[in-house]
Amino acid sequence: MYNRTLSATNFKNLWLFLPMFLFSLYGIQGVVGFFIFKSQAASQFVGILTLGILTYMLTYILLRKYWQNLPWLERIIGAYQLPVDWWIKAISGAYFLFVIYAVMGSEKIALWEAINGASSTDIANARETLFKVRTGWEQSLIYFNSLFSSALMPFVLVVSYLEKKSYRHILLALFVISLLPSLEKALAIKAFLPLIVVAFNGYLSRRSGYLFIVLMVSLVIGTTYLTKMGKIDPLQQANSKHYIVGAELTRLIQKVQLKVESGQEGASPELQKLLDEQAMQAKLQVKYFPFGNDNQVKFMMNRILWIPYITAYDWLGYFHEKMHDEHLNGRTSLVVSALTGQHQYSMEKEVFIYQFGANGPPTAAANAIFLVDAFVNFGWFGVALFAALIATLTRLIDWLDNPAAKACYFYFAYQVALGGLFGVLFSNGLLLLLMLALFMKPRTFDKYVDTTDKSTALKTT
Repeated sequence: MYNRTLSATNFKNLWLFLPMFLFSLYGIQGVVGFFIFKSQAASQFVGILTLGILTYMLTYILLRKYWQNLPWLERIIGAYQLPVDWWIKAISGAYFLFVIYAVMGSEKIALWEAINGASSTDIANARETLFKVRTGWEQSLIYFNSLFSSALMPFVLVVSYLEKKSYRHILLALFVISLLPSLEKALAIKAFLPLIVVAFNGYLSRRSGYLFIVLMVSLVIGTTYLTKMGKIDPLQQANSKHYIVGAELTRLIQKVQLKVESGQEGASPELQKLLDEQAMQAKLQVKYFPFGNDNQVKFMMNRILWIPYITAYDWLGYFHEKMHDEHLNGRTSLVVSALTGQHQYSMEKEVFIYQFGANGPPTAAANAIFLVDAFVNFGWFGVALFAALIATLTRLIDWLDNPAAKACYFYFAYQVALGGLFGVLFSNGLLLLLMLALFMKPRTFDKYVDTTDKSTALKTT
């Protein structure tokens, strides 16, 4: 069981990671949703997921069979290799200056707000001010942040560990610190997941891999605790009846009902509003929080095991109910919209409003698996095309045999499982990562030898 778990990060099984991850996030959930909702969206999602996984696997198998060598590309990348040490320092220096500028220019910092005891809503709003609510040319900061933190920095960080640079630990510490101001839980994965992968592929000690896992999980738990997500805020409840939930809402309804029954007031519009709120919350509870939402453990269970599926389900529901099955032809992507002269359609924002109403943060978004995004844009053909495209990119990364690129691939696979392919390619920097991988290879490929591991010692003698 232990070895099978670790094999998910083995470079030999690189191509299997995405379909396995998709099945773990959506397979059982899709079947459960099919029997619970019994709707067109539920059955359609099962079909989309099945077509996507099968197309991906078939495409990769064919490419592996017929795509063995690209001599013309080998000649190009062999002649133009970049100076590794200089590029590590240039990219990291530019990134840290960028973060300093962003933090200094932000009205509020989520980390500071959390330390000072702000509510979960105030912390969420502070998180938005760091990048998402910028105006003018500073709107581009969110894209630069994605490129740096998702592609450039993880890649050069892994390279520095593979080449055993003397400053590698300092670079990791500074990168992790730079990710903390926004208090976004998943950001720790960017820093540690590639290092965990290279450790379990033998380029670092397994002890380092376990240490990175502990640090990553600790940071995720710590940021979850600080953001107070999943906690009920009594002050927030007192200031706005919209946020009164559960037993507190039931007690308030009973109090108003007693007044009505005792004749202190007539048929109360306020009572009807409270009953409507209770009905809405009950509906949301069943649909979005099947594990409950009265503590942070249950909140995380919902986020990991159910929210990815139900968000994809709602994308399809919105597509049928609000868009009347009209495909967007790439309009969910800013880049594609600009290139094709179309007006971008903020599908993820519209779906969030469709789910929870318009009272949420102005930049709130509901991202869905790339296969559903492909369906909304281009129909069933788009599902097969996008699955084949990601299989081709996976084969390219495998063919390059660059351990730094392979290690970073796992985070991008995680991203496409939860978001659109266009965004991952352009905004999050997958294409940029591929360019770096072509012309920047670590010079040191000697694997770490653990003398206490007899199986490793035997292989090296």
